[in-house]
Amino acid sequence: MEKRITCRNPILYIFFYLFIGLKNFSTKTAEAQVIPVRVGLVLDMDDYGKMTLDVIRMALSDFYATHDHYTTRLVLVDRDSKGDVVGAAAAGLDLLKNVEVQAIIGPMYSIQANFLISLGQKAQVPIVTFSATSPSLSSLRSPYFIRATLKDSSQVGAIVAIIQAFGWREVVPVYEDNEFGEGILPFLTDALEKVNVRVPYRSVIPPLATDDQIAAELYKLMTMQTRVFVVHVLNPLASRLFTKAKEIGMMSQDYAWIITDSITNDLNSMNPSVIASMLGVIGVRPYVPKTKELDDFAIRYKQRVRQSRPKAPTPDVDIYRLWAYDSATALAMAVEEALPENPEYREANVSRNSTDLEAFGVSLSGPELIQALSSVTFTGLAGNFRLVDGQLQAPPYQIVNIDGPRASSIGYWTKENGLVKELNFESSNTNKYSTSRSNLGSIVWPGDKSSPPKGWVIPTWFPFSTMVFPIGSPLVPDVSRAILNVTEGRKMVEIERKWFGDKTTCSDSDTVLSSKSLELESFMVLFSAVGAVGFGALTHYVFKFLYDNWDVVKGEDAPSKLLRLLRIFLSKKENNSQEIELVDPHEN
Repeated sequence: MEKRITCRNPILYIFFYLFIGLKNFSTKTAEAQVIPVRVGLVLDMDDYGKMTLDVIRMALSDFYATHDHYTTRLVLVDRDSKGDVVGAAAAGLDLLKNVEVQAIIGPMYSIQANFLISLGQKAQVPIVTFSATSPSLSSLRSPYFIRATLKDSSQVGAIVAIIQAFGWREVVPVYEDNEFGEGILPFLTDALEKVNVRVPYRSVIPPLATDDQIAAELYKLMTMQTRVFVVHVLNPLASRLFTKAKEIGMMSQDYAWIITDSITNDLNSMNPSVIASMLGVIGVRPYVPKTKELDDFAIRYKQRVRQSRPKAPTPDVDIYRLWAYDSATALAMAVEEALPENPEYREANVSRNSTDLEAFGVSLSGPELIQALSSVTFTGLAGNFRLVDGQLQAPPYQIVNIDGPRASSIGYWTKENGLVKELNFESSNTNKYSTSRSNLGSIVWPGDKSSPPKGWVIPTWFPFSTMVFPIGSPLVPDVSRAILNVTEGRKMVEIERKWFGDKTTCSDSDTVLSSKSLELESFMVLFSAVGAVGFGALTHYVFKFLYDNWDVVKGEDAPSKLLRLLRIFLSKKENNSQEIELVDPHEN
């Protein structure tokens, strides 16, 4: 027999159903109150751009998962900038005119940013870039431009400190021939001038230079005495540059190479063969603290890449993607604080003859949004996120040395203390600014040497100096036979007759310029020329001898120096059939 359940207290049932109904109503009301806010993305939709888009989507998903009570939600509207300036401008114009976005994240490169920043200024829409690093963008002075990345000039102090640490007096910048490459030059040269370091030459390489053009520029550098180079180019050109430098012998002893963060940040994505050609290079890059959140994100990011693009290689998370993640987070925080329930545009007041460049409105909430964005502070994946005058506050810089398959940390640089071995954020360090090399770890230099290069040499290379055949080469007989055919052939005889006359004719002994009329004064010009050449050669030898052996006698008094140098000279004379290598006593 089935047991029947009777309701003994119907009031409890009434309250129960009333509670459920109110809960569902409040949930639907909350969902109805969520305000979608359109945000544009201007990215190059290649593999790198698509992976960056994944990072931004992950940032918003992570943020709203922990802030589900927020009433705003960013809705991403992406556009492909197609890798050029015109594509970025067209994408930005479409987002402002047709979509009426409240902010734009992008573009990816400095050369794409100028026009887009001007559009943002006109529409009062923040332009937030996570990778446009050229300092020249700051000169636009647009309050609606937010650089959520570091400008290239931020690293100049670290580069100059390294140069000071090793006492180099001359440096040659090697940079890309575009707005990105040129942006750092005024800041770098000014900083070097303040510490009495000369810039005798500037090496400019086009982004699309051929291998022959790169080689020609490197050969030009080989003819100069300066051997310290600061390289500021993007990854594609850097790979070809160092491969060619290795090939022609410029990654050897006496050379010093310093790379900016545009290359150092991308070392993990470079081909291992390129890294092998960069042995001994020193690089600088922003310091990124190791955190559990960063490790967790890196794992999730790689899993997402494998799922969405199984055939694509799984790259490491570089700092630009971390800045993209933090930029999206900062924008979500600012939108929640600043935007009203219904963000609107004020329609443009334009005539019929106006161009499309003028036919977009103005965001009414732009001033409040840019103010809120400028005051956002939090700890992101890349470290502390704090904007100062629209720029991301610079962190310490890490100094690395390519001593094998990967780069090893050899020290750090801070604006307050200069070169330091370790970072200590807990204690307030009041030490003076230091550029001492003792604050850096051990360094492997080009040529797999442990001693730092002097930074300059007396150039002994010329374009034709290496055009010789080794002993035993099978080409020697053929080339020698060809030379004999030319020198003893009829053509050479005709040339000699044309310029020097017939060898069989002799001058008349009675002429004024006969040998009988020659006196000692007749050879005065020849004697003077030989004497000048001999004196120059002797002077060159003396200076080269002192330069090569100065480290051996450094620190001794004058008589001891002369005696020591005399012994070295005599030992060279006695062993002139062999080359004597003088070992630097300071070399390990």
